[in-house]
Amino acid sequence: MKNTISRPGLFGFAALFAFGALLGHIVVRGYAALNPVPVVEKMRVTDWHRSNDGAVAASVVGIKARDCAFDPSAVVGIAASGGEYHVVPFYFTNSGGYSGGISRPVGYQDFGVWVWGRSSEADAVMLEVTHYCGDRSGPVSTTIGPFKVPK
Repeated sequence: MKNTISRPGLFGFAALFAFGALLGHIVVRGYAALNPVPVVEKMRVTDWHRSNDGAVAASVVGIKARDCAFDPSAVVGIAASGGEYHVVPFYFTNSGGYSGGISRPVGYQDFGVWVWGRSSEADAVMLEVTHYCGDRSGPVSTTIGPFKVPK
């Protein structure tokens, strides 16, 4: 008996190509869903404030990179202290002069003053936000920060 290796015919190549394209589409769509292009980037604090009631406030600027709608009901403030993370009250005190609704234009932004309550002992603060970008990828969750809180 002779060892032979059969070569795939035209149908075999077409099936292999179709399977590869399908697998590539699944991998790319899955990767895009797990790692979407960020909605905001290069976020930084320009000024810090501490209040007597234990809150930490930060003036925040950055770049809105995608045309997505912000969901104000899906905002979670997080403070880190001694390696432990805690959900804390969070609110925006002003919009940095923006008054055009919940979807800011793409580009550099003054995001205004952000306040994390009960954070007087925090080493760092961050924010979890949700945006809707109008495509079929669903909501896009973004972690902004952590920002190291000066003592």
